[in-house]
Amino acid sequence: MRLADSSFFIGTLEIQRMESDWFWPCTHQWMNDETWKRGWAVFLKLSRFLTAAIVICLWSVGVLAGVKLYVFHRPPPAPHLLFPVSDQESLASQIERYLELIRQTPDLMILEPNFEQLQRELNPDRAVPFEPSLNSTKIRAVLHANEFTDFAEDNPRVLRHTAFLQHPAVEGSYLLPLAGDLHLRGSEKISYRAQVARNFLLRIGMGGDDVHPRLYGERITHSGRVSYTRDYSEYQMIRAYNAFSQGLYFGICRGHQIGAVARGDRMYQDISKDGVGKTNDHSNNGDFHSHEGKWNQVVFTHPLLIQLFGRQQLEVNSLHHQAVRLVSGSHSMLGGYSLGDQIVEALVSENGRAIGVQFHPEIATVDSQRQGYNDLRLKFLVSVLDYAWSFQVKTPPYRSCRLVL
Repeated sequence: MRLADSSFFIGTLEIQRMESDWFWPCTHQWMNDETWKRGWAVFLKLSRFLTAAIVICLWSVGVLAGVKLYVFHRPPPAPHLLFPVSDQESLASQIERYLELIRQTPDLMILEPNFEQLQRELNPDRAVPFEPSLNSTKIRAVLHANEFTDFAEDNPRVLRHTAFLQHPAVEGSYLLPLAGDLHLRGSEKISYRAQVARNFLLRIGMGGDDVHPRLYGERITHSGRVSYTRDYSEYQMIRAYNAFSQGLYFGICRGHQIGAVARGDRMYQDISKDGVGKTNDHSNNGDFHSHEGKWNQVVFTHPLLIQLFGRQQLEVNSLHHQAVRLVSGSHSMLGGYSLGDQIVEALVSENGRAIGVQFHPEIATVDSQRQGYNDLRLKFLVSVLDYAWSFQVKTPPYRSCRLVL
């Protein structure tokens, strides 16, 4: 972790980036000589360091405390549902406020929440305090809902992401609610993010809708069904996890994209319309909810991904119309690209604690000609568990711990 990196600390204090729309244009006019540029760079580094120091000091003296995690246990393979609760109010009143705030937030209502289902899943009578085992050497995994339908115990999309977590090396899988910090205040949000970072060795970012362009400093041009409230909450959670967790962030499709944005990268909002390739080469004629997308050859360039997949090239299942645009100075390294148009298909963070893949290893193919892919994708997912477990036993950089399928 870099204390001078503003990607978490400035964002966690709810301070907008210095490059925001209202600030950057007015500074750009007078920052036109090298003296000002050098001075401004020094000022930014100092402000980031001081912000980081303040957050750490507040955390150490307990000012950021005051939030407990409650868990709604569900039978496997469904993940247990987590919910953050302030010490200042009861669980029932905060669930009620969370649901009421959803009703009052237009860009959450466009996601069509089923309040009857949400109230059923968030029944306070079923919740108990989250008390993780302190001495366990197994993997505790957490996913982040990005659709309100993800709350359902039998949601097939979520179950596809948790199927590989039914493994002896995994202690349990959990699900964070969509915009789960909506009802929290100031330092309570920071405490919530820090507790998730501290208690989960593996964090999985699932596939889903486009990431709101505001998070990477652009206007909406070709993005669809975006929700800034949802995406900002998940974005901040990822940055906190990257900063404070000793575990692994693993992003799939949207999870790969928002993970890249949290590390400083940007997005092509549409592969065809932004002129970097053909969208139909990466989706099933625009159907992003199909189980079978277009098949593309991906070349892996990072040694970690070559080791996890056991090969340098693989045909993969693509279902996306956007692509990551790597930015100089971000904390991402290219992990793989599509052979035809060289679209980014995989990334690894600089410190090796984040992996993202644009394709869908959680989806099994029904194509009888590609059954070998099913074996390879399962081996890759178990290798991801293996890699995450290596952090628990303090053995990075990656070497096989020989978890078996």
